[in-house]
Amino acid sequence: MRLGFAGTPDFAAIILRELTKTPHDVVRILTQPARPSGRGRKIISSAVQQEADRQGIPCAAPTNLKGREDLVAGLDLLIVAAYGMILPPEIFRAPQFASLNVHASLLPRWRGAAPIERSIMAGDTETGVSIMQIEETLDTGPIFAFARYQLAGDETGASLSTALAKLGSAALIDVLRDWRSLPPALSQDHQRATYAHKLKPADSLISWKTGAVEIERVVRALTNRGAAYTRLGSDRIRILNAAALEGSANPGELVKTSRGLAVGCRDGLLLLNTVQLNRGRGTPMSVDQAANGHADLFKIGIQYDVVE
Repeated sequence: MRLGFAGTPDFAAIILRELTKTPHDVVRILTQPARPSGRGRKIISSAVQQEADRQGIPCAAPTNLKGREDLVAGLDLLIVAAYGMILPPEIFRAPQFASLNVHASLLPRWRGAAPIERSIMAGDTETGVSIMQIEETLDTGPIFAFARYQLAGDETGASLSTALAKLGSAALIDVLRDWRSLPPALSQDHQRATYAHKLKPADSLISWKTGAVEIERVVRALTNRGAAYTRLGSDRIRILNAAALEGSANPGELVKTSRGLAVGCRDGLLLLNTVQLNRGRGTPMSVDQAANGHADLFKIGIQYDVVE
């Protein structure tokens, strides 16, 4: 079949790469425009744009899809994976058969923009991928296939994204292989829907009045999406790796434990393992290295900002 593909981050690039290994012909790709990234605010093309360039497939990065039916003309199917833009009806209805979304959750749980991160934050024990037909309302379409993934409780946003992209690739390829003999798609139970709201900057700011287990989940979830951080005056300490411990201290208070430096939470302690400072080159480092070089930020008994 003649396929189009729409996606933006690494999750989508992995799926695109696997799709190009099949007999199907990926003839056109859509992605988000290049944007500033990192401390230097260098303009970086999306992971999908970079993969399209490696494959030599035409790739467009429109800022608006209204009236752009030309971008999907002549397609049998349009495959969408973490594109980041809402498709207007004239776009998702244009392919001969359908437009399919590779969504990183077991719908109807975690409809929306950040299903991977929200599933980790919620402490889910299972997630997966849904191959869904796109409708006008967000993530509500009928499901052609599910692929389940058991969560061990140590996944990060980055590692889970990679795992689900590989799982989703396999599920999608199976659907495409059997397309003409597939049973009808299953309608979702809308009464069971939950929503993975878009991540906001406020999601990264740690509230030490939250439990240690919940904070540790946020740290893991945000490893590739604006890391969790705390503040001390004008300084920002990003926490890249941490663990929940038993113990007690005032919320936001830095204490010494037998395993290292930890911060008091509503209940329990958060052991700091790897941090990144907004000083110097901003290189990730162990908390011991950070304390040796920046003792003013890691003095025992110091109180990090407590937010509600």
